[in-house]
Amino acid sequence: MSNRKKRTKMTRRINLSRGQWKIVAAVVAVAVVAVVLTVSMRGGQDNAMPAANRTVALLDGEEITEQDVADARVVVYWAWGQYIGRQDALEHIIGEKLLYREAEQEGYVPTVEDTWAELSVSMGMIGLTSKEFEERLGWDGISLDEYAERYRRILAINAFLEDAVEISEVTEEEIRQFYDGYVEDRRQKYPDEEPPTLEEMEPHIVVVLEGKKRQEAASDLVQQLRETADIEYMDIDW
Repeated sequence: MSNRKKRTKMTRRINLSRGQWKIVAAVVAVAVVAVVLTVSMRGGQDNAMPAANRTVALLDGEEITEQDVADARVVVYWAWGQYIGRQDALEHIIGEKLLYREAEQEGYVPTVEDTWAELSVSMGMIGLTSKEFEERLGWDGISLDEYAERYRRILAINAFLEDAVEISEVTEEEIRQFYDGYVEDRRQKYPDEEPPTLEEMEPHIVVVLEGKKRQEAASDLVQQLRETADIEYMDIDW
């Protein structure tokens, strides 16, 4: 990972709630990224600029506009099936940009051909043809080519994080604790049904717990990247 000169700290701060933190964490599917819980904020709103072109933040001098935020909300919806707020989308953009820089520098960006191959598989998994998917993206003003480029960035970040993030092995104690919590919750909701056995559940539990560990490790990585980046927030009334 490259070493960057430490930037000057900002003066104003905003806090992200735990609910926001969970949404912001959804940057990638394989290794979910979480952003720093406290971020800095400064600057002023330029009311003379159209909303879509107004700058809402600067990342090492690179502008992030309201249109970027709007597009990110659409992409997150199509990738994970949920709408997120504007501030959450902005944090998503920042986290993604920081990670993509690292992925690009380390040579993890896939070819255009490989990207389209992966995207075709994803469309098939949700039961849509390329034409149907393109039509639905058009409802939100994003072309299939634009989405494919964003998808390419996500693939690069996924590949980078799989190698860059190390996680500890899931223990039997962690599996048992998760299973006991699951059984208790299931019996409250479905008292007349017998829950699956630990043996049946264990492979699935391991996947969930590994994902959680990757999320936490990726969060630490993004935190480190944010500390060496210059992030400036404009005072925008969403």
